[in-house]
Amino acid sequence: TEQLATLMKSVWSCTYDRRITMELKQLIGKCASQYRGYAQHDAQEFLLWLLDKVHEDVNRATKRKYKCL
Repeated sequence: TEQLATLMKSVWSCTYDRRITMELKQLIGKCASQYRGYAQHDAQEFLLWLLDKVHEDVNRATKRKYKCL
């Protein structure tokens, strides 16, 4: 989740570096063997998997890093 946040922040702030994407790809490959390598995959399946992992991480978080409005 932190690596994804780093990627999103760099894209939105126009400070994107391809190493961020490569690090995220390597991390995803470690967590989900079906996404290792560079074979083509279904984008919808990947996004469902990614959102599920973000949901799990958010639910496991013990300390909130954001302000409640």
